[in-house]
Amino acid sequence: MSAQSRAMGTLTNLIKQFESMTDAHDERRLKLEGMKASVRKANAEADIAEVKAKEYLGITDDEEDDGFIEAIDGRMKDVWDDEES
Repeated sequence: MSAQSRAMGTLTNLIKQFESMTDAHDERRLKLEGMKASVRKANAEADIAEVKAKEYLGITDDEEDDGFIEAIDGRMKDVWDDEES
Protein backbone atom coordinates (compact mmCIF):
# COMPACT_ATOMS: atom_id res chain seq x y z
CA MET A 1 0.00 0.00 0.00
CA SER A 2 1.43 3.39 -0.97
CA ALA A 3 1.87 6.27 1.43
CA GLN A 4 -0.78 8.20 -0.49
CA SER A 5 -3.28 5.36 -0.09
CA ARG A 6 -2.59 5.18 3.65
CA ALA A 7 -2.98 8.94 3.99
CA MET A 8 -6.30 8.87 2.13
CA GLY A 9 -7.49 6.00 4.33
CA THR A 10 -6.53 7.95 7.44
CA LEU A 11 -8.27 11.07 6.16
CA THR A 12 -11.41 9.09 5.37
CA ASN A 13 -11.43 7.61 8.87
CA LEU A 14 -10.96 11.03 10.47
CA ILE A 15 -13.83 12.46 8.43
CA LYS A 16 -16.08 9.59 9.53
CA GLN A 17 -15.14 10.21 13.17
CA PHE A 18 -15.87 13.92 12.79
CA GLU A 19 -19.25 13.19 11.23
CA SER A 20 -20.17 10.84 14.07
CA MET A 21 -19.35 13.56 16.65
CA THR A 22 -21.37 16.37 15.03
CA ASP A 23 -25.06 16.78 14.35
CA ALA A 24 -26.58 17.33 10.93
CA HIS A 25 -26.94 21.09 11.53
CA ASP A 26 -23.34 21.77 12.54
CA GLU A 27 -21.93 24.47 10.26
CA ARG A 28 -18.59 22.65 9.93
CA ARG A 29 -20.38 19.49 8.85
CA LEU A 30 -22.34 21.43 6.23
CA LYS A 31 -19.06 22.87 4.90
CA LEU A 32 -17.62 19.35 4.78
CA GLU A 33 -20.63 18.18 2.76
CA GLY A 34 -20.04 21.10 0.38
CA MET A 35 -16.39 20.09 -0.02
CA LYS A 36 -17.39 16.48 -0.70
CA ALA A 37 -19.83 17.66 -3.37
CA SER A 38 -17.07 19.77 -4.95
CA VAL A 39 -14.74 16.77 -5.05
CA ARG A 40 -17.44 14.58 -6.63
CA LYS A 41 -18.08 17.29 -9.25
CA ALA A 42 -14.36 17.64 -10.01
CA ASN A 43 -14.03 13.85 -10.37
CA ALA A 44 -17.03 13.73 -12.70
CA GLU A 45 -15.59 16.57 -14.80
CA ALA A 46 -12.24 14.76 -14.98
CA ASP A 47 -14.00 11.57 -16.11
CA ILE A 48 -15.85 13.52 -18.81
CA ALA A 49 -12.60 15.15 -19.97
CA GLU A 50 -10.93 11.73 -20.14
CA VAL A 51 -13.75 10.31 -22.27
CA LYS A 52 -13.66 13.32 -24.60
CA ALA A 53 -9.87 13.07 -24.92
CA LYS A 54 -10.12 9.37 -25.78
CA GLU A 55 -12.80 10.14 -28.37
CA TYR A 56 -10.62 12.88 -29.86
CA LEU A 57 -7.60 10.58 -30.00
CA GLY A 58 -9.66 7.71 -31.39
CA ILE A 59 -9.00 5.42 -28.43
CA THR A 60 -11.69 2.84 -27.86
CA ASP A 61 -12.52 0.96 -24.68
CA ASP A 62 -11.43 -2.21 -26.48
CA GLU A 63 -7.82 -1.07 -26.20
CA GLU A 64 -6.46 -2.04 -22.81
CA ASP A 65 -3.82 0.00 -21.01
CA ASP A 66 -0.66 -2.08 -21.12
CA GLY A 67 0.97 -0.11 -18.30
CA PHE A 68 3.80 1.11 -20.52
CA ILE A 69 3.63 4.75 -19.39
CA GLU A 70 3.49 3.80 -15.71
CA ALA A 71 6.43 1.44 -16.21
CA ILE A 72 8.47 4.19 -17.81
CA ASP A 73 7.53 6.65 -15.07
CA GLY A 74 8.59 4.17 -12.40
CA ARG A 75 11.79 3.29 -14.22
CA MET A 76 12.73 6.93 -14.78
CA LYS A 77 12.56 7.55 -11.04
CA ASP A 78 15.06 4.73 -10.57
CA VAL A 79 17.32 6.18 -13.26
CA TRP A 80 17.33 9.63 -11.69
CA ASP A 81 17.89 8.18 -8.21
CA ASP A 82 20.91 6.22 -9.50
CA GLU A 83 22.35 9.36 -11.06
CA GLU A 84 22.37 11.23 -7.73
CA SER A 85 24.35 8.47 -5.99
